[in-house]
Amino acid sequence: MSERLFFSEARGRVGLKDIEELEKRIVFFSLNFYGDLLMCEEEVCKKLSISARSMRRYRNQNYFRYIRIEEQIFYHR
Repeated sequence: MSERLFFSEARGRVGLKDIEELEKRIVFFSLNFYGDLLMCEEEVCKKLSISARSMRRYRNQNYFRYIRIEEQIFYHR
């Protein structure tokens, strides 16, 4: 038996794909736009000569301001 979609279901699935694509574009734009203002966690660790674990501990103790974008953490320059 083949799967039959009603118009509203098919349109909903297409709409969801459009939303996911839009989200990817927003994240990509955000990373490019803020690239001069933000540093990823690895960059900060290298500049400070500390381990990733130490950086997480400092972040949890609120020593640094940061933002999270799609599971990635960025710090202000």
